Amino acid sequence: MTQKTTYTIDGSGAITVDISFDPTKATLKNNRLLRVGTQMVLPAGYENVYWYGRGPVETFNDRCEGAMVGAYKTTVSDMFYPYLDTQDTGNMTGLRWFTVTSDSSRVALAIAGVEAFEASALHYTTEDLTVARHPYDLTELEETILSVNNCSSGAGNKSCGPDTLDEYRLLADKVYEYSYSIVPYTAANAFYGVEPYVSEVTRQYRAEAASVVKAETFDDDKTPPTPTPAPQPAQPVINNPAPSVTVTPAPAKVNVAKVKNFKAKSAKGKVTLSWAKNKKAKGYVIEKSLKKNKGYKVLKKISNNKIVKYVDKKVKKKKNYYYRIKAFTKNGSKTIYSKYVSVKVKVK
Repeated sequence: MTQKTTYTIDGSGAITVDISFDPTKATLKNNRLLRVGTQMVLPAGYENVYWYGRGPVETFNDRCEGAMVGAYKTTVSDMFYPYLDTQDTGNMTGLRWFTVTSDSSRVALAIAGVEAFEASALHYTTEDLTVARHPYDLTELEETILSVNNCSSGAGNKSCGPDTLDEYRLLADKVYEYSYSIVPYTAANAFYGVEPYVSEVTRQYRAEAASVVKAETFDDDKTPPTPTPAPQPAQPVINNPAPSVTVTPAPAKVNVAKVKNFKAKSAKGKVTLSWAKNKKAKGYVIEKSLKKNKGYKVLKKISNNKIVKYVDKKVKKKKNYYYRIKAFTKNGSKTIYSKYVSVKVKVK
């Protein structure tokens, strides 16, 4: 596979990203792709999601006819749906713009496209969702993983029916070319609401939309309501003070130290893990993999910092295993994690 990415930065700081992705020479199963797009990581705290496109629930290209185009909002946490068999979730289609904001930051960025695009914002990476078997195998990240996609494969119904229909599949038989813009803006200036403000600041970077209107439903035997255009941001007037803005300070930062003296010993076909007690932690999360830097799955979550030992019996002799551990604590409703500490062991 080859990809060429061109970044064009204008005087306002907006970045237009032009991408040419060529998968035609790659060897892929069934010659199919799951999605074509890019990912970026937003700092912890960027939790509020707004978009103009299909909603309010997740959609895919083969299941989107029932979703109305309009302005919607949710949170990053609520975009994740805990399917029993962990899989892709939170995808939004038919987007004109998509943005994520933080209650503790005045600035944010919006994604806008001349052509409709897809996006999602989750506390999990694509690899996390692919590797995990069930929701309890996942470890929620503090950061937000923002995915911006040109297109993705249909969901199909293979779990209890046919595979994705041919017209909704992505094939690696052509070059995919697409573009989108990353538009920075000051969220604190959205006096009349994020939706109309972002609609205005992204207008020149996307397909033209007459106005931002909240989606409404109506009965077939009634006349549809006439949309009311959203108010536009006020124009600045010299010597006229701007409306006051109350900024809620961010909560005090809480840290938790990483686990010390993490050790692994093997005997009689078992692996015994031990570590020093972390007095400021609420508990620990232990993960396991057959590879050094990827493929980790949650082995055990321990919600008691006094427990400093765990025995893993699900191992095979003469194999190498990688374990890592992190401590966690609570700051209100938010979970704070320490950095990982890793260890390798060969089973005897």
